[in-house]
Amino acid sequence: MNIPQRPGESNAMLFLRGMGYASLAASWAEFCTIPLDTAKVRLQTQVTEPGATPRYNGLLGTAKTVVAEEGPFALWGGLTPGL
Repeated sequence: MNIPQRPGESNAMLFLRGMGYASLAASWAEFCTIPLDTAKVRLQTQVTEPGATPRYNGLLGTAKTVVAEEGPFALWGGLTPGL
């Protein structure tokens, strides 16, 4: 990423500003994608007895089940360690 250096800005401040932009972008990306990741992990780790109906079925079905059973904020569980 090429960030233009502001007049009178030191190289250290340019570096810190670039790190701040990158951190903000990465945090926003994590916030936007963690609900899908939570649903994916729950779908992958479910254990179903032979012949039984699985609790989770499909990515969106899993998300809907989690929201119905645990509330919408459950999809963002684990956001703090991700950040």
